[in-house]
Amino acid sequence: VVRSPHSRSQSLVLKPNALFLTTLVLSIIILGSPVVDAQEDAGAKTEVASAQAPAANQTHEASTKFAVTAAYYGEMITHPGFSIGMEYYFFENKWFAAFVSPQVGWYIHPRNHYALFMEGNIGTRFTARFGLFGELLGGLGYLQRWTHGGRVYSRDSDGSISSSFAAGSATLKVNGRFGFGWDFARNNLLPMVAFVRVGVFGEYPYNNYMLLHGSFEAGVIYRF
Repeated sequence: VVRSPHSRSQSLVLKPNALFLTTLVLSIIILGSPVVDAQEDAGAKTEVASAQAPAANQTHEASTKFAVTAAYYGEMITHPGFSIGMEYYFFENKWFAAFVSPQVGWYIHPRNHYALFMEGNIGTRFTARFGLFGELLGGLGYLQRWTHGGRVYSRDSDGSISSSFAAGSATLKVNGRFGFGWDFARNNLLPMVAFVRVGVFGEYPYNNYMLLHGSFEAGVIYRF
């Protein structure tokens, strides 16, 4: 039998090569798994964060388009009264809202008159990202007023003079208001708005003219 002089040297060369390849494969399997897992965890966290980001940006948005309002209502600012109502938002995005707002209210002007009113307004509101807002409202309503503080004298058709207590009259109420306030929902506190409004309303007819009154409101809006 003739043996090749190179057979032993070839087997020695092959064994180190096989050992190196085996070690390399095992290293990839052992060390590669944590890397893959870490990448998968990082991707999952990124997906969760991206899913939570829109939710965080929308925390100011309420579940419905309705809100209720309650406020101090001052005719000529200092003559006390109150108003209650609601708001319905027919258009809204992150910074702008358009709404309709029916209201009822009452006030007393000492030694002159007291009045009950029902009105409907349409308004726009611009809200900054941090919660400060400004708004404009206008509308029409019904004003029922009664004399307060004494008798009212009038001339009858036959020329005689008669008097009565608390004589009343029904008039048209024309509104215009500017307001500002703070939306607490933008800071994830409460679904509530605090506001102040100043404006004028016209009472027509009043001795065949329109009588202008100042108005002041301070109150809250609660969003469902």
